[in-house]
Amino acid sequence: MEDTNNTIIKPKNEVREKLYQIWYDTLQTNNFGADDSFFNVGGSSLQAIPLVAKIEEAFNKEIDLYSFFTDPTISGLEKLIRANHSGQPEVPTEKEPGSNNKPGLKNFAAIKPEGGKPPFIMVHGDNCNNFLPQLLDKEQPYLGYFHLGSEGEEFGFKDLQGIVDFYIGQLLSYRPRGPYLLGGHSFGGIIAFEMAVQLQQRGFEVPLVVLSDSVIPEKNRVFRLKRGVRGRIETSFKRQLFKTYIKEGKPIPVKHRRFYILDSYQQLVEDYKPQKYNGPVLLFRASKNKSKKKFLGWDKVSNDIEMVILEGTHNEIINNKKSIEGFVNALNNKLEVIQAQLSETNEHR
Repeated sequence: MEDTNNTIIKPKNEVREKLYQIWYDTLQTNNFGADDSFFNVGGSSLQAIPLVAKIEEAFNKEIDLYSFFTDPTISGLEKLIRANHSGQPEVPTEKEPGSNNKPGLKNFAAIKPEGGKPPFIMVHGDNCNNFLPQLLDKEQPYLGYFHLGSEGEEFGFKDLQGIVDFYIGQLLSYRPRGPYLLGGHSFGGIIAFEMAVQLQQRGFEVPLVVLSDSVIPEKNRVFRLKRGVRGRIETSFKRQLFKTYIKEGKPIPVKHRRFYILDSYQQLVEDYKPQKYNGPVLLFRASKNKSKKKFLGWDKVSNDIEMVILEGTHNEIINNKKSIEGFVNALNNKLEVIQAQLSETNEHR
């Protein structure tokens, strides 16, 4: 392989040679080495899904997304491929860091379990899963939920309540006691908000919810992938196609997975009516978000909202360097305030 500077990269072995080629096909550059993070050389979370799928196909080996996010390098992938096990994720528990995956943890991972503070839990963070664990306070653990259906499997839920119950179940399995600092990007923010409401109703402490350009659901105005008659016909056709794949036990093809996931989310929130959350909300709003509602509708269900406007579009605010800096600074400051409040409360107990 040659890069644009005519520098020949010579991988050590056949496994690395294949991995280099797959990375090149995805990134369209050779400006990376075996120990470079995929996300530091231009890769995104959305690209990670088809990348892993291509690697699985090339090596006939199951590569779990969680393991990839833990070590998103060619060297790390080579270790997974050469391992004698199936590539199942290692999701460390609080009592036994590094232990094997606990039963019931399907799309939940302790991305950065180290640290003495209450963990920040991000729902569908996408590129946040790359930069937040690195840039938040070193004592701040970071847990995350990945998109269901991202590996072509059946989405599996028909309403928001079902997915919220499932996510809460995984969280309580990993961390039975609070406090819980919750956040989410886009639709993930809606899930995080509803998780916070229901955890509070169960008596758990939820001192913060972070919403990353999440818009409060409104019937017939949520996550429209296509508009007009043609769009509705295309959506109907694809939904039938997805049902066929699932019925035959086949994964949804990589080229259709983004649509499948977003369309599944759209169907989940068609009849969703959020309840009141008793606590502070940190709302990140993209400057190019066209919503006419100042707080994206969340002021209807929260009386304590701090809004930070980040430059860019919905996707750019978690991919653009300047916006990421603003995101991290605001979140670090808010977490520091919440941590001080928690410490003061504990002193008086």
